Amino acid sequence: MTGSPTATVSPRVTAAVSGAIVGGAIGIGLSGTWGLLGAPIGGAIGFAAGALVGAADGAAGGGDGRTRDRIDPFTVDEPWRRQVQQALSARRRFREAAESVAAGPTRDRLASFGLHVDDLVDDVWTAAKAGHAAAKGARRLDIVALRRDLERATQRHDDIAAIATQIETRERLDASIDAAQSRLRGVVARLGEIVSRAVEISVGSPGGDAVSALEADAAATTDELTALRDALRELPNDSTGPT
Repeated sequence: MTGSPTATVSPRVTAAVSGAIVGGAIGIGLSGTWGLLGAPIGGAIGFAAGALVGAADGAAGGGDGRTRDRIDPFTVDEPWRRQVQQALSARRRFREAAESVAAGPTRDRLASFGLHVDDLVDDVWTAAKAGHAAAKGARRLDIVALRRDLERATQRHDDIAAIATQIETRERLDASIDAAQSRLRGVVARLGEIVSRAVEISVGSPGGDAVSALEADAAATTDELTALRDALRELPNDSTGPT
């Protein structure tokens, strides 16, 4: 005997229903001063208001239960800013293409894939913020001043071990940050390629395999971004400073 398929409920719907229940209860509670007719009226108002608030809350989370921060590229320095801007541009291209598709299975699949694109852009933003913080942390070790101190200490025949260690630390941090910047550029370039393929799908008549391939590529790119973010978070940042 085959069981009934389990329905998947959108987080936006869940949020709206929860908001309606809570809002309805509040509305009924507040309607006591209106007499017998107050309960249904207050309840109806509460349900409607709660549903609107709940739906808005679900939308703010991106529709997939994931909290999305507001992205402001100008709060991070170059070259991190440029990568965030390119990711946002890629998402705009995708949304324009997806919205131009006539109603049907392809539009539905692209709409679902849009959540993957949103996640990738969020992950680029998270990695860029971590890279920005790591770069600020590295700059606490003023490499120019340290090299000047090293030269003076050498001339005076002072112990240079501590200064040399700080210079090595700064150079090691710079190398790690440069490598992270290169990795992020590669990831953002792949995001652009994924979006370009999605645009091609939007103007053609592809089979389901085409979108499935996009989803697989997006998942692999997400894994790369997660590894990059974790590597950046292990570096000293503007809060902890270099050690």
